[in-house]
Amino acid sequence: MSHIVEGGMQIHSLLIKLGYKMFSCVGNTILDFYAKCGMFRESLLVFEAMVERDVVSWNAIFASYIRHGDLIGASKLLNEMLLQCKDLNVCTYSSILSLCADLPAIEWGLATHCCVLKLDFDANVVVGSSLIDMYAKCGWLNYALRIFNRMPSENLVSWNSMIFGYAQHGFGMEAVEMFHRMEAEGIVSNEITFIGILSACARVGLVEQGEILFKLMKTKGIIPRIEHYASMVDLFARAGETKRAYNFVKNMPMEPNTVIWRCLLAGCKSHGDLNIGKLAAKCILNDEPNDISARAMASALYVSAGLWDERAKVRGTPKREAEKVPGRSWIEVKGRFPHAVNGLLT
Repeated sequence: MSHIVEGGMQIHSLLIKLGYKMFSCVGNTILDFYAKCGMFRESLLVFEAMVERDVVSWNAIFASYIRHGDLIGASKLLNEMLLQCKDLNVCTYSSILSLCADLPAIEWGLATHCCVLKLDFDANVVVGSSLIDMYAKCGWLNYALRIFNRMPSENLVSWNSMIFGYAQHGFGMEAVEMFHRMEAEGIVSNEITFIGILSACARVGLVEQGEILFKLMKTKGIIPRIEHYASMVDLFARAGETKRAYNFVKNMPMEPNTVIWRCLLAGCKSHGDLNIGKLAAKCILNDEPNDISARAMASALYVSAGLWDERAKVRGTPKREAEKVPGRSWIEVKGRFPHAVNGLLT
């Protein structure tokens, strides 16, 4: 992959040497290249250097902000884009809805939905899927389902958005029913579908159903990824079957990562399995000795077992080695997003 990125950068250098200015036809392609390679800073520099920008330019840099996880930066760019770019298209509104979903910002989402209806974009499957995702992530599942049922044609993204929405908000049975409805209508599921449905089963303790779906995935020819194995470990651990979860980890065809060990540790903490919990904590702290959340869970596990000396060891780390990141949250207030850090509103 690195040689492909290097080749793209060499082509960019050649374009500069040949004197091609950053007009939209050239700049858009370069911008998109850097954005899709995860080189956010470079894509932003290209955007700022462009002599002229069209809706494709704005869409590309806006999507790059969202992909990079800079939601506040994306919000600021959105205001600028609405002032400078008048020819917004379905891709623009799809990206705006993605921003509303990730924040989440239901008021912005409702306003964007109104614009979509006025422009007759709601019949577009890309915009429709983005609307479903936005309402689902904001917790408005009835609205999401209403839009889903009214869509002239659904795609796999639409189905996955509904399944993930139900999973995220703890409606496991509804997610399973949606999956079976999807199968009945002949929609071919993919690995993303099974991440969502296994996560839904884990959240509500549908152990048997989760096992059946995991086997079904294999019969469909989908090779389980680390995320699927993490969901299964979470499924067993949440249900109190920590020994079974540990045996599942030992029989995995790949090395477990810290996410899997953290799922197991969380289950051990909830159900008081000291022995396996100690193993899980050790595996996490060997890879990430400064993992505060793992230390906190291990500490709680030792306290519940009355092992105060062990608790002191796991909590006694040098301050410079482990610093807890302050909690940060925000809420939408009249279209703005004041955020709080440790109780201080900013």
